[in-house]
Amino acid sequence: MRSSVLLSLSALLLTGTLMAAGCSDDVDTSPTAEDGGSSADAQGGADAAGQDAAPSETGATPDAAAGDSAGGADAKGAPTPLGAGPYTIAYASIAAIGIDARTFADGKATFDGVKLLSYESSANEMPTVGSNQTNEANGDAFALIGRWSGGVTGGKFYNVGGTGLATIPANGGFHYVIGRLADPLPTSGAASYVLTRTTAATLADGSVAVGTTTGTLAADYGATMSKVGFSVVLDVGGVAYTITTTGGTANVATSQSVFASGTLKAMFANNLEVTAPTGPCATAGTCKANANGVVAGPNGERFGLVVSAATGTGTPRALGALVFTKQ
Repeated sequence: MRSSVLLSLSALLLTGTLMAAGCSDDVDTSPTAEDGGSSADAQGGADAAGQDAAPSETGATPDAAAGDSAGGADAKGAPTPLGAGPYTIAYASIAAIGIDARTFADGKATFDGVKLLSYESSANEMPTVGSNQTNEANGDAFALIGRWSGGVTGGKFYNVGGTGLATIPANGGFHYVIGRLADPLPTSGAASYVLTRTTAATLADGSVAVGTTTGTLAADYGATMSKVGFSVVLDVGGVAYTITTTGGTANVATSQSVFASGTLKAMFANNLEVTAPTGPCATAGTCKANANGVVAGPNGERFGLVVSAATGTGTPRALGALVFTKQ
């Protein structure tokens, strides 16, 4: 019924022990208490304990890449290579924003080439790049990746900071992967993916220099259930945090990361194990991680993943984003 898909390290929510993130057939795009906000004008994101994403780029296509540059809500962007929506986005950022995924219609996002300038998933979630820089921006017709940092967002993100505006540290980030919604999702067939783009790994509070993000991923698409297995390493602040689903990429059938049904078609995984040879996660079971992912393109041409690892009680989270390309 399923064929295992090897990936090298959208839109699907991984579940398992994480089903609490809300993989229902009727997806509510407003944050809940489980998302790190209230059901009213609360902060968004499934992980409000605090996280920042990290930037790093692997195998980016030179003619599609963009250097670090300032955005601006009123900027008139260059044409984007990303095809028409609807779109799906997965993001991970500071504690007040957290980690989550959304879908929204064509025309609800603006771009400057491969850089995301803004998106609108609801009246309460319509952030813009504001005064932030856009780092590690890259992409193609199926998915774009990047990291906003070093400024204040524009637009509105719920009631973050009492104003709806979020301050992102220079060495932190709003890590994102945005892609063309895969609907319907692939239902069968073997496919392999290779890691092609990442953001630099960061700590949510921006307290250390940015690091690197690497990973591998495999998918098992089926007519009634699809799963994904992955292993991601966020190397930042002198510590390499490894986040792995049960079975990793070798045995995807045992993974707790299951694609959501319904309109969101994204994946979410909670309480993933985090290991590290040193630092706050050196003791087994001390740290946990969350992940959101999206499948982009009509045939699942891209798989985008954002990861947030808790690095111990009272410490900032490690963040990163990755894009995998179907072979």
